Amino acid sequence: MKTLIKNTAFAFAGIISFSFTTIDDKDPKIVIVDIVDNIETTNNQNLTSTFKQSLDTINQADDIKILDWKEIANGLDDTKKQVLLDSIQPDVVLTLNFKNSEKGNNAVTAVVFKGNKHFDESLSTARDLTNSFDEKVIKNEGVFQAESKYIQDNATPAIFLSVETLNDQPSNSEIVSTLTDFIKNVKSENEDPNEIIKNDSIQSDIKIE
Repeated sequence: MKTLIKNTAFAFAGIISFSFTTIDDKDPKIVIVDIVDNIETTNNQNLTSTFKQSLDTINQADDIKILDWKEIANGLDDTKKQVLLDSIQPDVVLTLNFKNSEKGNNAVTAVVFKGNKHFDESLSTARDLTNSFDEKVIKNEGVFQAESKYIQDNATPAIFLSVETLNDQPSNSEIVSTLTDFIKNVKSENEDPNEIIKNDSIQSDIKIE
């Protein structure tokens, strides 16, 4: 049975330990989400707020739990963050950079990290996620590789997703719906693996600010 968070990991970290159980005594899937909020509210619409509300709804289910990276890793150095991730064993770490579009359209771009220990899984998952958006509403600008110094980008299956939105109701509804479905249906490494996409099929580096 997968250990979610060991007491020893939190004894020195100073974080309240979590205990997750389900009705059939199976471990729930664990998704760590790190939201970078650069949205300016317009027309009473705010993508970040709407998405966070959807996360609250998902967290009421027994088969999946969502953790906020900023909350659980607050004040930890890299060594303790590594211990934390080893203890939780998340199915994916999803970093979301939400920002207002300056292009006149909605767009998504995904990044996977060259040093990731689960590179193939992360790449396949990133391609699945970007392809799942309705292309009539949101332009898929592709999946890229980049270097990252952050523990959470390299130690577990991880994706960085940049989401540029017109921040209107139709745009935000499609984005929230797609991300919510992705989180609900995210595959574990222990499940049937997705078809591995060859490394030379993805694009060149981009810089993450």
